[in-house]
Amino acid sequence: LEKERQKILGELERAPLKFGGKVGVRELEKRIRKLDWMIQTTPLSLDEERVVISKIKELKRESLTLKKVERLKRRLEELDLESKALSKVNRLRRDEIGRLAEESRGFHEKLLSISTKISGLKDEADEAHKGFVEVLTKVKDLRKKRAEIREKIRGLKAQLRSIDEEERKKREQRILENLRISAFKKLEKGEKLSWEEFKALGEVGEFT
Repeated sequence: LEKERQKILGELERAPLKFGGKVGVRELEKRIRKLDWMIQTTPLSLDEERVVISKIKELKRESLTLKKVERLKRRLEELDLESKALSKVNRLRRDEIGRLAEESRGFHEKLLSISTKISGLKDEADEAHKGFVEVLTKVKDLRKKRAEIREKIRGLKAQLRSIDEEERKKREQRILENLRISAFKKLEKGEKLSWEEFKALGEVGEFT
């Protein structure tokens, strides 16, 4: 933009305005039309006509130059507006970049804080895992001991059943023996025997 602006300023400095830009394009065109009308309607000598034609050419050159100057000035104004707009955009961009940089710093600080917390949590997790492994080992040992105790209990129960069975047989034998003795006494006295006593006499051989 600045390069184009300098180029336009150079062209404006070199623009040959006879009237110094004080006479506008409309006024120049009005004068040209007036002179054209003079040539068409007024009898002129050859020299007078040459002078008028020369004047018309001069006014046309001035008009073209003035139009170019006005066009360059408009373009210069456009460039100034564009330059101001770009300056504003650049300023906004700088502000935005500054804001984003500030946010980035804040985000970086948060990341560092989170990273520190994660590191602490990792240490806690490692310690907790270590404790879990220890507890798991103890649980396995306890389960093993429980299995051993259960096996011992099963053995003791088997022994108790064997002892109970032996005791039961001994009790039955004592009962039968008592019934047999009672039966013999009744037989000696000539008394009647009960069914249990009679049955006991029949089973004497099993225990003798």
